[in-house]
Amino acid sequence: MYDPLDDDQEEVEGFHDFLQEMLSLMATVGREVCTY
Repeated sequence: MYDPLDDDQEEVEGFHDFLQEMLSLMATVGREVCTY
């Protein structure tokens, strides 16, 4: 079974940064779509 708490901390932080980038990108695209 996969235990995220037992994982390497750098991988967890990298995944968190990836999620932040995705959310930022979706928010930007959402604003652009609403503008048109």
